[in-house]
Amino acid sequence: MTKQEQIQELADRLQELLYMVDIFANELSPEEIELLEDSKEELENKISYGENAICLINAVGGNYDPMEDKYKLKTLNKLQELIKIRKNYLKDLTEKKNNKNSKSKNEFIQELKKMGYFNE
Repeated sequence: MTKQEQIQELADRLQELLYMVDIFANELSPEEIELLEDSKEELENKISYGENAICLINAVGGNYDPMEDKYKLKTLNKLQELIKIRKNYLKDLTEKKNNKNSKSKNEFIQELKKMGYFNE
């Protein structure tokens, strides 16, 4: 497989991923977005609490390792960022398309006026 073919294959897979992200982002209700934010805050609190109590947890035989929670938090942060980026992208793309359609309609009307279909 050539490098160009590999790049195209990767681009196709990325497009599929972004399509799934777009679907997911558009199906999220405002309440679900708020739940994501709440979950992130709760995870931050858990990490903070666990790190503050690490001596006590170890003293009573516990074994708290915040690594997994920290990666969950990083993932949530990036997921929220990706959702915001994709929503903004789709909004801007829609506005651009609407502006282009509006411009095309206006140009079409102007052409019809030049041809004498509309008398002002």
